[in-house]
Amino acid sequence: MCVEATFDFIRYHGGVWLRLGAILLLPVCVLLSLHVFVLDNEVFANDVSWDSGLFWSDTDRPLVYCSLLAAGLWGSLTLVYTLVCARQEEALTNSLRPLVPYMRQVVRRTLVSALMLFVLLWVLFGLRSLVMAALTVILLVPVLLVPPSWILERTSRATAVSSALRLGFTSWFSLFFVVLIVSLVGFVIILVVDVPWIAAQTVFTELIPVDERIGGGLLFLKSTLFLFTVLAYFCCFMMASLVLLSCVFHYGSVSEKVDDTSLEYDIDHFEQL
Repeated sequence: MCVEATFDFIRYHGGVWLRLGAILLLPVCVLLSLHVFVLDNEVFANDVSWDSGLFWSDTDRPLVYCSLLAAGLWGSLTLVYTLVCARQEEALTNSLRPLVPYMRQVVRRTLVSALMLFVLLWVLFGLRSLVMAALTVILLVPVLLVPPSWILERTSRATAVSSALRLGFTSWFSLFFVVLIVSLVGFVIILVVDVPWIAAQTVFTELIPVDERIGGGLLFLKSTLFLFTVLAYFCCFMMASLVLLSCVFHYGSVSEKVDDTSLEYDIDHFEQL
């Protein structure tokens, strides 16, 4: 039901989701692409051994790069909870202007949650020990319920964290499979959307013999691949917002079952969304 509710929400409000996502996330995606292309490859226009990967190739990731990733996660959280808060008060329309007050409220409250999630993800992907990675995943899954508890219930931070962890550990397996299913669907969507990026990367790095003699053609190829990489980053952050949205519906369902309460308005009435 949580997975179905997630995609029903996007089906009904997909236009405003994409437009608000473009406003919040595209600037970060452009900066991320520039940072990887220019700094990781040293010379954007003339380096013939250019690395076209999405992510930083070295194990020692710069602070600016990590900060931009955290900003992208913050933007995904802001996108989700702006839409959800507006939907709670029946103010979610195809226009972006009515969403501005909700965005102002959400931006501050999502910052701490974004930093918390980013640190756990950064630790998870940086670990080489399977035991520590497993322990991080066990903690990360319940932490996904902290943002809906903190933002939607409007309680104190300590109460929100304790309530979210209690509900998260109580429903750990169901939450894990909700996140897993939505992530797999999002991964398929990313593959479909990013086919041009994959094709351009393959052609540029494997099939075309690149050297300085092609001059302006080299810059054109790299600029084209740069644009596709911006799109790839954008798709990743938008799919991350889908996962975060599924956690909202899971929280509404679990809080009703465990605590015999529900979020305001129709957040737990999936069929009406």
